[in-house]
Amino acid sequence: MPFWPDYADAFEFCQDGVLTSDEVALFRVLFDLRHEGDYEDFIDVDRADIEEYTPQVVALVGKLKQLVEETINNNV
Repeated sequence: MPFWPDYADAFEFCQDGVLTSDEVALFRVLFDLRHEGDYEDFIDVDRADIEEYTPQVVALVGKLKQLVEETINNNV
């Protein structure tokens, strides 16, 4: 099974209280941007887009890192 097969799985994390609805929404935006970057010939991303998402992405990555570390530590 892929790590993140679709958006429905993302909402399971939200429903379980692991991620907030805002974090799931951010993940959806990031996933769509990544998908567009992978499959389109050219995409336009400007500095304002990057600056808008940077603080949110840094916070989300930190939270996900913590969740992964907790999961590893609890399963060892």
